[in-house]
Formats: sequence, structure tokens, C-alpha cells
Amino acid sequence: MRATSDICVLADDDLRFKENYAEIVEKHFNENPNCDVIIFNLEGCDSRYIIKKKFKVGYKNFMRFGAARIAFRRKSITKNGITFNLHFGGGTEYSAGEDTLFLHDCLRKGLKIVAVPDSIATLLENRESTWFKGYTDKYFLDRGALFAAISKKWAPLLCLQYAIRKRRLFIRDKSWFTAFKLMLRGAKEFHS
Repeated sequence: MRATSDICVLADDDLRFKENYAEIVEKHFNENPNCDVIIFNLEGCDSRYIIKKKFKVGYKNFMRFGAARIAFRRKSITKNGITFNLHFGGGTEYSAGEDTLFLHDCLRKGLKIVAVPDSIATLLENRESTWFKGYTDKYFLDRGALFAAISKKWAPLLCLQYAIRKRRLFIRDKSWFTAFKLMLRGAKEFHS
């Protein structure tokens, strides 16, 4: 809301931008004049999805990107009334998901999003996560709330696919079925 530049880059406090990041961002927007949002790689983050070649971001793959990778045309966002949901993100009621909801809203409004293999910053990882405290009950309740915010109708299916597809990540802490039930509860509580 307070930005004034034509192109905006989202950042976290644990990023160190490359000296030429502005040129990299500008180059990609010049090469993609019809694109509203561009997602970049981050260095120094083994657990994050690595973009190997340019591709269109759509409903099948938008949930894999965090805010710190996103650059956008300010006018595309403001003209479409897209904002961050203040109930989601570090320090809020639901500890994560603001970036996922932002990208979902961009897609819902018909904005064009691409992911490119260039990196613009390094994630320093020199501090504890402000939101991830392990695969706790709260983690799954919040994940269910996120899926409900994306789609009340499809939330149960989103919870189920996550519980099954990501079960290897949390199998030491929870069974996939326990995780699924917690997410369903989080989705239900979100809409009540």
C-alpha cells in the first residue's frame, strides 16, 4: 500500500541481496512484459524448491514459493485490490501462509506469474524461524486454516493430499491420519 516503485521486491530480514539484484529483476520484467509477478530462486536454502528452468506458475504449483522470492508490478497488485491477509504470517494468529494466499489471490484475479531460475538473494539462516517450531499440533491446525482460506469447498481435499504427500517430513512426530484430522479441525475452526 505504501510502495511507490513500478516494480516491488518482497524481502525478509534474513536475506542478503546480490549487488546486482535490481538489474536481474528489471531484466526479467523487461523480458516478460505481460507478466505481473516473477518468482526467483534464493541461495543458501537447501529445503526450498529450486527453480531449474522458467515456467508458468498456476494453481498446481503456486504453494511452493515463499514471499522472499517474489517481485511484482505494483500497479497490477493495487489495481486488483490484492493485499496480504493479516491473519496469516509470522507473529499472527496463523503462523504462516500469507505468501501462499497472496499468490492465490494473484491467480484468482488473472495475473500472470512466472518462476525463473535466477537468484537475487541469499538466505542467511542465522536465526531461528519466527514461525516454524516443528510439526506440532499448531502447525497442522494452521495449515488447515490456510487451506480453508484458499478454498472452503476444497479444503478437505487439500488437507488430505498434504497429509499423504508430505508425510515423510513429519512421520516421526505424527501419523498422516493424525495430521489430516488436525488440518481438518483447523479448517473448520477457521470458518467458524
